[in-house]
Amino acid sequence: MAEFSGEQKLRIVLESILRNVPKSEQCQKYGITEAQFDRWNHKLITDGGRIYEEQKLSSNKLHVSSFYKLGILAKFGIILSLLINLAGLSIFGVWLLTERNNKETPVENALVVPKDSVTNIELENPIFTGGNQSGVNVSNVQNGEIGSFTSAFDSFPNETRPSLESLLADPLQLPTPGVLSPVNPDDLNAEIMLFNKTYNGRHVVYVLDASLYMIENNSSSQRFEKMRNSIMDSIINLSANSYFNLVLYWNLREAAALGRTIIRADQENKKLALDWLGSLGGGADQLKEKRNRFYQKELLFANPLPGIIGPWYGVSTAVSYDPDIIFVLSGNTAGFSPKEVPNSHYSRLGVSPLSVASASVDLNSSTDHQVSELTRQTAFKWLSSIESVSELPSNPAEIEEIALKRLGLWGASSLSNGGELSIPWKKVFEYFLTGLEFNFSEVPRSHFFVYLPEHTAWPYDLSRTVEDFAISSKGSFVINPDLP
Repeated sequence: MAEFSGEQKLRIVLESILRNVPKSEQCQKYGITEAQFDRWNHKLITDGGRIYEEQKLSSNKLHVSSFYKLGILAKFGIILSLLINLAGLSIFGVWLLTERNNKETPVENALVVPKDSVTNIELENPIFTGGNQSGVNVSNVQNGEIGSFTSAFDSFPNETRPSLESLLADPLQLPTPGVLSPVNPDDLNAEIMLFNKTYNGRHVVYVLDASLYMIENNSSSQRFEKMRNSIMDSIINLSANSYFNLVLYWNLREAAALGRTIIRADQENKKLALDWLGSLGGGADQLKEKRNRFYQKELLFANPLPGIIGPWYGVSTAVSYDPDIIFVLSGNTAGFSPKEVPNSHYSRLGVSPLSVASASVDLNSSTDHQVSELTRQTAFKWLSSIESVSELPSNPAEIEEIALKRLGLWGASSLSNGGELSIPWKKVFEYFLTGLEFNFSEVPRSHFFVYLPEHTAWPYDLSRTVEDFAISSKGSFVINPDLP
C-alpha cells in the first residue's frame, strides 16, 4: 500500500468535497480503504482549526517575549496605544451593529454544513466567508449540490480565481514497464549467402567434390579454388545461431566430414572448417592427403546403400544431418579415373571391374581405335558450325577432341574393345531414393552448382535425375555458375 503525506491526504479529501466525487470512487482511484478516508476527513474537520490557533499562539508568544524586553517608556506607550485602539473598536462595533439592524435582509457570514455530510468543514476562503459576492447559492451548498457550488469559480476574475488543481492530490504514478531487450533478427530468420545470393535456412550442409579431376589442369585448379573460397565466405557469414557441416566426397564412394552430427556455427567450428578448406590447395598429392583429414566414411553416421555413388553419395551423407538446405558443388563426375576406384564401389551397378580396367588402359591409346574417321569428321563439322571460329583452337585435331568430348564419345564414356564403360545413373538415383529414411516431401532444399570443363557435359541420365531432384526439393540446378 502506498504511503501518503499529510498534504496528499488533505488534497484527496478536498477533491472528494469540491468535485462531489463519491467516497467509494475516490478510494478506488487512490487505492485506499473507506476507513482511511473517513479518518482523514474526520481529522480535517476536528483538527483543521488548530492550524490557525497554533499560528496565533506562536505569534502571541513572540509578542509577549518582545514586550518584556522593552523599556518602561516603550511599555507605557504600547499600553496607551492599545487602550485607544480598543476604544475605537468599541465605537466602530456599536456603529456596525446599528447599521446591520437597519437592513431588511441579513447577510450570511458563514456557511453552515450539516454534521452528517462529508462537506462538514470550515475553511477560511472567500468562497465560504466574506459575503455572497460571487453569486454562490449557499442553500444549494447546504442541500449537498456541490456541482452548482463549484461552478461559482467561473465568476471570479482571472487574476483572483482560485486554482482547483492546486487543492487536488497528484494522481498515483503507475509503474513503468521495463524495456525488453531487442530481438535479434538472427533468432527469427537465419540467412545463408552463397554466390552472391541469399537463401533462408538455419541448418546447412556444404557438399564439395574433391576428386582429382577438379584440379586436372590450371583452369580447373583456379575454378576449384574459387568454389572453395565461395564456401569459405558463406561459412564466415553464418549466424552464430545457425548449424552447419562440411562434406567432401571423391571417386565414387569416398567421403569425409567435420563430424558425425551437425555442429553449431560458432567461431571455433567455423575456424575448423576454414582450416580444412584452406588446406585443399596445391597438387594432387596434397589434395589426397588433406581431403580425408576428418571423419571418413567408416566413422560417419550415414551409411549409404551399395550402388549409391558420385554426387548421390555426397548428398546421402548430407541428408543424414537433417539440414534445412544442402549446397552441392560438383565437377565433371564422369571424368573419374577408374584405376583409383576400388572394385567394391561398383556393387549393384552391373559394371564389371574387368571391363573398367581394360577401358582405363585403352583410354590412353589413340582415338583412331575407338571412333571411326567418319564420326570424327562429322563431329568436327558439327562443332565448327555451332561455335565461333575465335572460340575454337586453331589445331583441327583439338577441335575433333572437343567435339567428341561434347558428344560423349571421348574419355570414360567411349567404346573400348567392344565393351562399354557406362554408369547407370538412373539406377543410382533409384537406389538413392530407396535409401531415404523419410518421405520425399521432407527432403531438404538442394541446390546443385556444377562446374564442367569447356566443351564437356554430364551424362544425360545423371544431369536429368539431378535436375529433377533439385526442382522437386524446391532447390536449383546451375551449370557453371558465375563465380565472383
